[in-house]
Order: sequence, then C-alpha cells, then structure tokens
Amino acid sequence: MSPDVLSFALLGGAAVLAVWVAQRLPTAGETCRSAALHAATGMAAAHLVVPVAMHAVLAEQTQLRMIVAAVGIALPGLTYMLLGMLWMLRAMRRLLPV
Repeated sequence: MSPDVLSFALLGGAAVLAVWVAQRLPTAGETCRSAALHAATGMAAAHLVVPVAMHAVLAEQTQLRMIVAAVGIALPGLTYMLLGMLWMLRAMRRLLPV
C-alpha cells in the first residue's frame, strides 16, 4: 500500500469515527467556547503532539512500530481534530437565525 493511499484511508476512517462520536454525543461542544476549545486542542494535538510522538515511535522502522504509529497515534489525533471541527460547525450553526 502506498503512503498516499494509507493517508487517505486514515483520514477517511478518522472522518467516519468523528461523525460517529459527534452523533453519539449530541450535547458535547454545545457552546461556542467549548467547541472552540476542542477545535484548538485538536489542531494543536494534530500539529504538535502527533508528529513528535510518531518520530519517537518510528525511531526504529519496524512493521509493528509503523502500525502502532498509524493506528495508535495518527488516527486518534486526526479523529479528535475533525471532531473538534464538527463541534465548532455545530455551535456556529446554532448561532444562525432560523
């Protein structure tokens, strides 16, 4: 599997998981403040924590470490980032007049 296909598969899986969690927790991120906090935390995690953790795990390039990095680090980071964005969109939609 090429890295591009794996990246799109991880992103698609993260998007499906984020939509599922957003539907399961309809009251999470209700206010703009909490939604913005989740969105900012997700972006920070995806841009700061995930690359550092992946670099630490992939110090030795074994197949098991690559799977752990993809499924255990990249997927949760992408999922939380997308979930924060979904909550932010939901909170902004509530601000619109009907």
